[in-house]
Amino acid sequence: MEIPPILVEIAKRYVPATAQAQILNAKVLFQTFIENNDELIQKITSYVPEGKLNQFSLVAAFSSASVLLFIHFLKMRTEAKLAKCNIKTVENSILYNWPVFGHSLGFETDPVDFFRQFNAAIECMKASDPDALYAYAMFGPKPAIIPVRPEGAEPILNSQTHIRKGMFYRLFEDWLGTGLLTSHGSKWKTRRRLLTPAFHKTVLTEFVEVMNEKAAKMMVILDEKIKTEKKINMLWPITLCALDIIVETAMGAESDIQFEENNYYAQAIFDWMELTQIRQKSVWYWPDWIWALSPIGRQQNKNVDKMHHFTEKVIMERWEHYKKLKEELGDDFEATYFAEKCDSRGRMAFLDTLLKCLDQNEIDLQGIREEVDTFMFEGHDTTAAAMTWAIQEIGQHPEVLKKLHEEVELVFGDSDRPATMEDLDNLIYLEAVTKETLRKFPSVPLFAREIDEDQEVIRNGKKFTIPKGAIYTIPCYKLHRDERHWKDPEKFDPNRWLDGGAAETRYAYSYFPFSAGPRNCIGQRFANLTAKIMLSHLVRNFSWTSLRVTNEIPVIAEIITRPKDGIDVILERRNA
Repeated sequence: MEIPPILVEIAKRYVPATAQAQILNAKVLFQTFIENNDELIQKITSYVPEGKLNQFSLVAAFSSASVLLFIHFLKMRTEAKLAKCNIKTVENSILYNWPVFGHSLGFETDPVDFFRQFNAAIECMKASDPDALYAYAMFGPKPAIIPVRPEGAEPILNSQTHIRKGMFYRLFEDWLGTGLLTSHGSKWKTRRRLLTPAFHKTVLTEFVEVMNEKAAKMMVILDEKIKTEKKINMLWPITLCALDIIVETAMGAESDIQFEENNYYAQAIFDWMELTQIRQKSVWYWPDWIWALSPIGRQQNKNVDKMHHFTEKVIMERWEHYKKLKEELGDDFEATYFAEKCDSRGRMAFLDTLLKCLDQNEIDLQGIREEVDTFMFEGHDTTAAAMTWAIQEIGQHPEVLKKLHEEVELVFGDSDRPATMEDLDNLIYLEAVTKETLRKFPSVPLFAREIDEDQEVIRNGKKFTIPKGAIYTIPCYKLHRDERHWKDPEKFDPNRWLDGGAAETRYAYSYFPFSAGPRNCIGQRFANLTAKIMLSHLVRNFSWTSLRVTNEIPVIAEIITRPKDGIDVILERRNA
């Protein structure tokens, strides 16, 4: 089954020449969909009585045409409304606006090419209209509004009304359910209230010991690697170390994940993100029933099962231990368990806070799994991505590494003692390095909101209206590099963040790696603490040189901003 040649010829005749390449891309997409979903098509046709296939085909064709015409009518009506809102579509030369499916049909299938295409569309809009605040792309009849300048992001990020994450985040629910990241309304407010105490600085201080231990293990692993490997790809060691930290701090489970060369949980997360991004940009996969019957949808279910099995096992073991101890200790339970004596190493975990809420009927077991899964995802992968880019940039700038070495020597001297909170507060330059890394490579390249009511925005005498029902897609990766707010935005310059640097007087919404406003990231302190401890251990123990040029590395933006093929460095022991 393929696109009828006559339709391709009609498209070639009536579609502008600038979109000819995307015609071929759309044909390939359609053909791939048919080939990959042959079982789905056979299942549908199996319900047709024998000998009635031709009649069925006619009815199906007529019904499909009616539905497609209706969708296209809705799409045209939305586009007419957007024209009155003073918001222009992205350039057809970059991303063609197809009938019915809109721009989603023209997205590149390769994640690197897709991200380049998306960023090029923003640059093209800025070049054609320097005063534009927004552009839009169509996902079928659904518009995605994209702020092309930081000033366009502020009204929605700072809003108390537009706090729903929207359609793109609904596609996370197969794994994360409706936890803190994906929920809205009263459930989100309740969960935020329950979880906020778990991220207080005094609580996070208790995690420093775990983080030091896990970072020290990573040093041992890297020591072994450099004995046999000339170059080291840092993506996997960093990812496993961050996951090791999160397993023990989030769930209180002892873990040696770092010593597993092929950890199934970490790999399942990578695979889940790849398939979720495919679904996000392919509007035909949005309906749950189509996704569930498709081969990649079934593969996604396997990934989700692996991840849920991992967390459910730990949650149930911890809950049974909690109940048993409560029964044994009676009135002394609170003083024992929450005085951090129940754990063999005397540590509270994020999960313990949730178990107390469960015991008080403030959350159920499914809710606990949702929040633990959310914390596992947001707590390790975002940190690992930021760390990987930081190592790349430091290794490409020997003057930065030299300053870091000088700083850790000033704070730690010749001691190999674990880092304390006071030490971390004194690592001013290291913090500037992490901030500059997150400016260039925010761990999450795009945020999204659902617009619940028309939002008027007035800037420089121009009025824009963001319509109700739109998907508001915030490209912080591009907004962090806006040339009006950052001098030499492609340059890695930690000095921006030191006293007297430009970052002191920056516009607030030109930098928001942890989002902003009421839905900012609740775990940003945890993420910063983890990154600083891991990076300080690395700087204290090693010197390294990056083998790739940062700005030439293809960027994969599959929910998380990662370098394609990781980061290769030559690693050397400082005291060798």
